[in-house]
Amino acid sequence: MKKKLGIISIIIFILSAALGIREYFFIGSFFPGDTVTSIVIFFLATGLPPVIGLIFSFFSKKGDLKIIGMIGNGAVMILTIVWPLTIRILLGEFGG
Repeated sequence: MKKKLGIISIIIFILSAALGIREYFFIGSFFPGDTVTSIVIFFLATGLPPVIGLIFSFFSKKGDLKIIGMIGNGAVMILTIVWPLTIRILLGEFGG
């Protein structure tokens, strides 16, 4: 069971990394404009899976799967949640 959690964590990492790359480099946004809908879909597609994958990797068996899952999902989480939120706060575009 713990090995399956590690495999699921790596699959989530690969999918969320692919969606993140697609979002940042090829499309720019799922919908035209900066609507609330596009922000929610962006979070559900690229922000939530790494968090779930990170949780799965914590409970997986020790070894390569755990390390890859933790590093990969952590990196995607930083690039899709922490980095954009930090930029918005520092540039003063968050909440007026």
